[in-house]
Amino acid sequence: MSRLVGRAPRRHPALLARVTAGVLALGLGTSRPGAAQSAVGDWTAPVWPFADGWHSDVAVALDVAGVVHVAFTAVDLVSGQAMHGDDWDGNATSIGYAAHAASGWTPPERVPCGRFVVACSDPAVAVDALGIVHLAYVAVLSDGAEIRHRQRVPGTVRWSDAERVSAGANGVRRLDPAILADRIGHVHVVWTDGTGGGDVLYRQRLPDGQWREVSAVHDPTNGAQSSPALTLAANGTVHAVWRDGRDGQLAVWTSQLPERSFVWWPDAVLSRIGDGVAGPPAIAATADGVVRAVWVATDGSEAARMMLARLTAAGPYWEPSRRLYEGEHGTVLDVAAAAAPNADLGLAWTESRAAGRSRLYAGRLDAAGQLVDTRRVDGTVRDGTARHPVLAAGGTWQAMLAWNQPAARGRPAIAFSGGRLPEPERAQQSFEGYLEPESVVFGCQRDGYRIVACDGTSQIIVLSDAPALARVAGAYIAVEGEVIDEPGCRRVVADTFTLRTPPCARSAASVFGGALQDGRPLPGARIVVGQQVALSGRSGRFSMTGVAPATLSITATAPCALALSAGTVDLQPRQRLDLGTAAFLSGDVVPDCVIDVRDLARAAWDVRQPPDDTNACSDVNRDGAVNVVDLELIRQRMGLRCPQTWSPTPMPPAAVPPGLEVFDGF
Repeated sequence: MSRLVGRAPRRHPALLARVTAGVLALGLGTSRPGAAQSAVGDWTAPVWPFADGWHSDVAVALDVAGVVHVAFTAVDLVSGQAMHGDDWDGNATSIGYAAHAASGWTPPERVPCGRFVVACSDPAVAVDALGIVHLAYVAVLSDGAEIRHRQRVPGTVRWSDAERVSAGANGVRRLDPAILADRIGHVHVVWTDGTGGGDVLYRQRLPDGQWREVSAVHDPTNGAQSSPALTLAANGTVHAVWRDGRDGQLAVWTSQLPERSFVWWPDAVLSRIGDGVAGPPAIAATADGVVRAVWVATDGSEAARMMLARLTAAGPYWEPSRRLYEGEHGTVLDVAAAAAPNADLGLAWTESRAAGRSRLYAGRLDAAGQLVDTRRVDGTVRDGTARHPVLAAGGTWQAMLAWNQPAARGRPAIAFSGGRLPEPERAQQSFEGYLEPESVVFGCQRDGYRIVACDGTSQIIVLSDAPALARVAGAYIAVEGEVIDEPGCRRVVADTFTLRTPPCARSAASVFGGALQDGRPLPGARIVVGQQVALSGRSGRFSMTGVAPATLSITATAPCALALSAGTVDLQPRQRLDLGTAAFLSGDVVPDCVIDVRDLARAAWDVRQPPDDTNACSDVNRDGAVNVVDLELIRQRMGLRCPQTWSPTPMPPAAVPPGLEVFDGF
């Protein structure tokens, strides 16, 4: 679920060939949940990890696991060229993507723009409840622009085929996309559409991948509307803000879309009469149900200030807007906002200085509405020109900040810094029940388990891919740890778990193991034990409980790979069967259960073709490109057929070990 997403303000970037600099600031620190933390303010010095190219229009999303997903507009990414379909235009732009986790940054990569696209830019990024990364971006054609969507499943390196989100005639300027994924599997996209002078349009993607019809967020549609932003409230309602010129002067307007609906409520103005709006608004919703919008306003003089409006959880009307901050040494230029996991609101803004320079600051709006912990973030950059900040925060208590600023020698680039949010103290809690596995816990975006009581009710979620916990899947256990009460993913950070004698004994067996494809963890492998099916999660691990004791066959399948068979096993009551790690071999490009010359021919045809869903199986080593390395792997495997022997051979252990055993540090 992508609750907290930042996106840089846009100034017609879809029509730009070369773009201004982008600097991204991320908090890279990690800590144990519940531990005492300093307030936001200890920001790291800006760094520039992406060495090549011109970058701007940064968008940031943070998933539940703390992985940072970054998309940006790029020129000359990596190799000095921006690739689009079958040809290259040296003045064109592309979409860059990278992610950061505990192991560091992934290399920046190009997201395919699609065939016959002149340039693509202006990305927005979100992560849904299953951990799928969604991108919305502007695709510039020879006769206008479209809003397009792509997605990538966790554990894979390929993006889906581009889907056209916008509708209507060509020759229309479209820009400023914003994207949000809610907790029930819907993806929401808004953008500025040039038809009729400029409208904010909306389209909703359903969990099955189908799109609803395009509609307008605002009513009436007179005037010029632009620069939309989205946030998701704790009750599932989607809130939007945008700039609106229907009354002859730019103002900030808002509307809301209830959960499971596709009809926007009547819109309302947030800014005060007589105030001009100097920049795109931002909006964020905190865990206590409060929604806040911030923007830069001016009274006609050169001075500009930060304004704030609030909608309480009780609603339904917004409180009058108020002045939140006025620059001490210059005017406020841009503003960004992101909600912390508690009731605090993170803020970032830029202030003008002499000679066209500017400074970047960050702070926190506490539950009482006071701006606290104000710090300058770009303090190590001499004579900086920081602009257009983007802010994101999440359940891992990280704060991530992005802004535009030239790097050394004036070359546009991307840099990173960050801080941490103050965490509340949490009391230890204990839960007990059967440990039921889920390959991807909906809303938590990771492999995990549920503690299920004897009556079938779910007590709590445990997120872990540790082998020690997998070995007791299906057992009755007690868990003790701190509870993170995040909406959609209430979970316990377990310090210990203990096997207990169940008050409601089960006779069913359990099966667990892992899946690799060419040496890499494989999500989405389909494991069949008798009539019961399990899917491997993001870590490649799988497990199933409640398997009736019997003599059962065990098979496994995965896309682009030869199926596996473990033969048959005699499952005993309460037995836990460790299937080990199944090793799949790719190369079945034409899915006919044999690797032969047809697979080699198809992969050869796909060499140098733009990567998409149609040639995913030709990318045997899953490195994002089809080349001679893939052809050689197929050649080496020619003649292999289904089913391959499950390797290593499963070794069924004895019956479940006795209870009351304590395991630490899993």
